[in-house]
Amino acid sequence: MVVDKERRKLYTGTTDGVLSAWDLDHENPRNGASLFSQPKEDKSSVSAMLLLPDGTVASGHENGKIFLWDPKARAVRYTLPGHKKAINGLAFYPVTQSLFSSSRDGTVRRWGLKPRKGQSSPESKIFVAKGMSPLAVQGLAILEDKLFYVPHHKDDAEEYHIQRLTIGDDGPKLSKQADAKPKAEAKGKAEKEDSDNDDTDTEGEKGGSDVEQKEATSPEDVKVEEEADEGPMLLSGHKGLPTLLVVAAGKLYSGSDDMTIKVWNADGKEACRPFRGVRKQVLSLDVSDKKLCAASADMSVREWDLESGAPTNVFIHNELIGSLIVHDKKMYVACDGGWVRVVNLAKKTNADDVAASRM
Repeated sequence: MVVDKERRKLYTGTTDGVLSAWDLDHENPRNGASLFSQPKEDKSSVSAMLLLPDGTVASGHENGKIFLWDPKARAVRYTLPGHKKAINGLAFYPVTQSLFSSSRDGTVRRWGLKPRKGQSSPESKIFVAKGMSPLAVQGLAILEDKLFYVPHHKDDAEEYHIQRLTIGDDGPKLSKQADAKPKAEAKGKAEKEDSDNDDTDTEGEKGGSDVEQKEATSPEDVKVEEEADEGPMLLSGHKGLPTLLVVAAGKLYSGSDDMTIKVWNADGKEACRPFRGVRKQVLSLDVSDKKLCAASADMSVREWDLESGAPTNVFIHNELIGSLIVHDKKMYVACDGGWVRVVNLAKKTNADDVAASRM
């Protein structure tokens, strides 16, 4: 779920692959809803959404594909194939006008937003490869020129972390020391493949970079800057797996299984004390009007004052919450039952007492 504040539209995606646009100027947004036409052969559950600056809606799906939608035509403008598994994060980098995507296939890709001459869709390069981060990527966010993502952790991990990379023109900026092991491993595998004359995707099976796609076989796909002065940084402190990353008001917010929300600066340092109060996993959060709202698996949405850190309100739901957005003193809550509830924050109305619209 994403909101276009300038055009007064709310976009939602469902598990059956349907995207809808809701007109927020209608007294009942349901009356202004319109459906997007997704190709039947590509229908798959929506797993991530992002609004681009020009109003284009990007949607990531369980089948590994990304669609760039034309909101006026309510149709797919470009299809971005490349990932092998579900998309779980989308982020935009304004400096290079690039779209970044993370997937359960363990890679992060960087996409141009327009196809090259003679191409039907934009191309991508692998930005974070399995050889550089051998654990599956679970989500990402961009703050300034830093890319933050959550790698998969072992079940018995004692501490969980978020990884940070500096975005370079041709790839992530890694120090020579940090880059030495992946390069050596890649070189050894390449020599072995040449000697064996084996056409199988050994890197994909053994945790190397994804080489099944044509664009991923190019040396540029895993190129790193040798003269860079910074390697990957770990943001540690969560005692449970970070389940989401959100950038808001110049900060990075991370929600976790440990029932806390941490706030980070772009330099990787914590900006304030963690927000506490949820009783189960944090599922979604948003920041607006100096308030932090977070949905939890305990079927509640809690609100905190950002300056003092004090809790200010609790909204109880009777369904699990998929995502939430705060806009114009209203909170839009997407529930697993297929409803979008609109809560008036100024009146502090309990969520169970307000009308809901079927998505």
